[in-house]
Amino acid sequence: RSIQHQAFVVQKIQDERRHALICAPTNGGKSLVGQILAVQAAMKGKRAAFLTPLRAIAEEQKDQIATLVSHLPAKNRPKVRLTTGDYRVSDEFLDDEAPPEEILVATYERFDAMTRREDAAEWLKSFSCIVVDEVHLLADRRRGPGLEFLIALLRSLPSAPRIVMLSASVSNPADLASWLDPCT
Repeated sequence: RSIQHQAFVVQKIQDERRHALICAPTNGGKSLVGQILAVQAAMKGKRAAFLTPLRAIAEEQKDQIATLVSHLPAKNRPKVRLTTGDYRVSDEFLDDEAPPEEILVATYERFDAMTRREDAAEWLKSFSCIVVDEVHLLADRRRGPGLEFLIALLRSLPSAPRIVMLSASVSNPADLASWLDPCT
């Protein structure tokens, strides 16, 4: 069975708000699951984020999500925006007038930097889903602590967003799911 079948037909993760950990081999289709969950959140009038470790992956994900939403009716189509170390959107746009129906694709570090601004609290409340790609980087000695802090910050928000983690090689899925509890 495909990971999409397992996620959407068997587990029905699109119908719940629990956090999710999706582990599948490279090219196994887990990114599409995360993309669909982000689009679903944005179509409900909230913001979603798709976080990646690298700018090149962020650009690729932004293009894939933009293609996915291009098939939706124009009035229901969420905006897809990219922000990385190279690309910034509307001067970091925390206080802009963009509709909440958007999907922000960002690198871990750029999103983390945005959460540290004084005016970020209200902006963060508008997110209902955060997809974290390549979550096995939590084990990386250089980048892992920052990523762990970001996820812990998101989990501690008064109205915490749903966190969807994607990985091809996480070595301890049961521990990670336990940390996210409740988690599918």
